[in-house]
Amino acid sequence: PPGTFSNATHAAFVTIDPGTGEIRTRSFMVVEDCGVIINPLVVDGQVRGGVAQGIACALYEKITFDAEGQPTTTNLMDYLVPTATEIPPIEIHHLETPSLFSENGSKGMGEGGTIGAPAAVLNAVNDALAHAGVEIDHIPVLPEDVLR
Repeated sequence: PPGTFSNATHAAFVTIDPGTGEIRTRSFMVVEDCGVIINPLVVDGQVRGGVAQGIACALYEKITFDAEGQPTTTNLMDYLVPTATEIPPIEIHHLETPSLFSENGSKGMGEGGTIGAPAAVLNAVNDALAHAGVEIDHIPVLPEDVLR
């Protein structure tokens, strides 16, 4: 039969320190639809984990190389990952549109946070910077990008 897929909408609220360029994700909301939810705790955990990974992608994780092509991000002092203090409260809402193509009406689950979160964070950053007439079109967005 045809495949099934989940879908979601993400919204991020960020603040930016104008002196340092630091971006803080203050809150995050996800409305997702993975069809019939079999285990709500697992689904919420997957959403939260995916959003944390997406925020990391948007604001922290960057691989760099030297002139010879050797990686310079070889440890967690150079390759930043967020801790629990950088991940905001995540508000999750569920829609349940049963799939017509699975036995129990469920759809795929787990990728949505990693796909939607980086775009939501980047859009929130650009919204916060709109008054300055600038738009950033890459991730991760680092403080030096904001200051530049």
